[in-house]
Amino acid sequence: MSSTAIATVAKMLESLPETVQDQVVEHLRKYLADLQDELAWDDLFKRTQPQLVAAARRAKEEIAKVHREVRALQPSPLICTPAAQPSPPLKLVSQLETGADGFGDVGWL
Repeated sequence: MSSTAIATVAKMLESLPETVQDQVVEHLRKYLADLQDELAWDDLFKRTQPQLVAAARRAKEEIAKVHREVRALQPSPLICTPAAQPSPPLKLVSQLETGADGFGDVGWL
């Protein structure tokens, strides 16, 4: 910010009663702290984005692998005779709620 912009804001503050100046300054402090937090999060996200993409790719591959394994476990209809009823196919289910670690649980139903 240019020194003229800072001087303009200072003059605007000086025109207010002192109690209001204190309120404005406190508001600005909180606002600036929030902005700094946002900038820190943005920086952290930019630095970790490749790892997040890699983790998402691994998760997608793991899900595909589990689906292939489930299909491999299901009995073939050619082997079953009418007397031997196959059990219902396994279904992969996941809880929508996340645990304390931030990840959902996956199980077999």
